[in-house]
Amino acid sequence: MAFAILSKAVPKMNVFILSYPMRLLCGMLMLAGFGTLMARYLSVEFDQIPGMLRELAAP
Repeated sequence: MAFAILSKAVPKMNVFILSYPMRLLCGMLMLAGFGTLMARYLSVEFDQIPGMLRELAAP
């Protein structure tokens, strides 16, 4: 939305060239945020693996 307003305010500026680095930065930030959430979830799951393996190995 901000780039649409910027393109109307400054018509000679190529907004598409400016939007690619911003889109890349937003994507990297979202990937980093998702990675930390996934790491938190997986650490809990990986901590439970030894107990599950003991239950499977028990006669």
